[in-house]
Amino acid sequence: MDIKRHVACKVGIKDLLEGRYVKEEGEFAPNYVLVKGLKIARANVIGVIVAAEDSTMLVIDDGSARISLRFFGDDQKRPAPLIGSLVMIIGRPRQFGEELYIVPEIIKTITNRDWMELRRTELKKSLPAPQTEIEEISERPKTADNFVGEVIQLIREGDTGDGADIQEIISKVDKGEDTIMRLLKAGEIFEIRPGKLKILE
Repeated sequence: MDIKRHVACKVGIKDLLEGRYVKEEGEFAPNYVLVKGLKIARANVIGVIVAAEDSTMLVIDDGSARISLRFFGDDQKRPAPLIGSLVMIIGRPRQFGEELYIVPEIIKTITNRDWMELRRTELKKSLPAPQTEIEEISERPKTADNFVGEVIQLIREGDTGDGADIQEIISKVDKGEDTIMRLLKAGEIFEIRPGKLKILE
């Protein structure tokens, strides 16, 4: 059975912890956290690693709150605990007892500390409207049929240091605006300032 992947929603840790955890019925029904009307089955969180416990847990802090990242089984290898590292986490919220935690799918170290400030600025805005349908998107742009690869290449070519011009990219790619929005939601790119895009690398 082909299971569609949920969009990883950017969210602050405090908002995630204050949301309501919902368990859906059915083998393939996703559990999620309800945050301000938005169902978050996959979360995109940026924070600093502040604690580590053997090979099963890391703790990250985004300035609003802390949350655990938990690793299970031999198939999930936790990276070396780099206390103080800034990381982007994409993973699935889960709850055991009263504790909400994240099971990571992606852990990416971020060297540019401006990312933390950018995320805080993004989260000051209201969360996006609830998703009406599940979107299918890969963790890395690999397909050409949704124009992702073309947009990524144009951003790389057009970025001379202060970002690539968003309108120029939209004018060159079919469904350019839709593709850019998908990449922004997935955390693959970010708007360094109004109208200018950069790739998270």
